[in-house]
Amino acid sequence: MMMLDEFSLIRLFLSEIRAKPCLPLGPSDDACVLGLPSNEVVLTTDSLVEGVHFTRDICSFEDVGYKAVMVNISDISAMGARPLSILISLFLPEGFDKKALLEIARGVSMACESVDCSVCGGNMSRANGGLAISITAVGVLCGDKPILRSGAKPGDLIYVSGYLGSSALGLKLLLRSSNEAMRFGFLVSAFKRPSPRLALSEALSKIEGVHAMIDISDGFLQDLSHILRQSRVGAVIECETLPVHEQALEASRILGVDPFLEALTGGEDYELLVCIAPSFAQGIETLGLKKVGVITERENQIVLLREGKPIALPERTGFRHF
Repeated sequence: MMMLDEFSLIRLFLSEIRAKPCLPLGPSDDACVLGLPSNEVVLTTDSLVEGVHFTRDICSFEDVGYKAVMVNISDISAMGARPLSILISLFLPEGFDKKALLEIARGVSMACESVDCSVCGGNMSRANGGLAISITAVGVLCGDKPILRSGAKPGDLIYVSGYLGSSALGLKLLLRSSNEAMRFGFLVSAFKRPSPRLALSEALSKIEGVHAMIDISDGFLQDLSHILRQSRVGAVIECETLPVHEQALEASRILGVDPFLEALTGGEDYELLVCIAPSFAQGIETLGLKKVGVITERENQIVLLREGKPIALPERTGFRHF
């Protein structure tokens, strides 16, 4: 099959993307033009690289396009913001066929539509290695100020949204047997099609007692440590309180792993980890949050409790590139 030229590929990709009328100038010129509200603008960028974040035998190209958008939207939500638009850069291996490109575009389009976000521009280049997608997301604050990692205070209660360890277990099942993984739809979906907590983030952005927040992308312990380091505080975590899905419990038995270790270190959950003043915590669980611990004065120290007794921290606290 003859490879299309760069501009034909760009037009092909954009044919699957629904334009938003609110863009004064979209992906048709040297740069896009955004009409921004008066709120402060939030920017983030993240990438998916073949062989590092995904492989073709367990993820469809549509999955890859969808997830590439959502991992960026999760960072936007972690700041107490909502997404407006994205810029997408595609690095395509030589001979990459147009059917696969259209599948990526469909995944990107589905993700953007689900969070009311537009594609305003990007770039396309040939890659000497595998497929890679890099996205920059633009958002605006929902409240008066961003929710940072550096605001946690001793005595704050630590909450998380959703379930932890689901994505990591979904990946383990897919790597072991795709047929077996089909029984665990929630876990597989958590890995392939994450769903950032935008509505929750907006609600939290309007609560004065929310002192710090981060999305759980590299693993609960590792992401908690970012808050502790930047806030110069410590934490006590009760392992039994970590929210684990019933499919995760069953999958852990099959795989011979500890579901709570997966919850602590698994990564790619894209849930929110929130530190809230106790006086503002009443009724907070009605938003879908679960209390898992408390912030302490002991800088950078994490104490894990299991059945009320301290246990050792795992050697690996989450995903690391290097």
